[in-house]
Amino acid sequence: MLLMQLTGLRNDELYALTWDKVNINQKVILVDSSWNNKDEFEDTKSGDDRIA
Repeated sequence: MLLMQLTGLRNDELYALTWDKVNINQKVILVDSSWNNKDEFEDTKSGDDRIA
């Protein structure tokens, strides 16, 4: 929950987050997918990748 509040991530984006998208040294998270109710990855709601 704290990560969502600090970064503005949506629930589905947080569920799809993997460690290869997190760069702790540069303090960035690449958000390029979300998780849907059919247990599949899909593009983000806006369709654009972003850095959080």
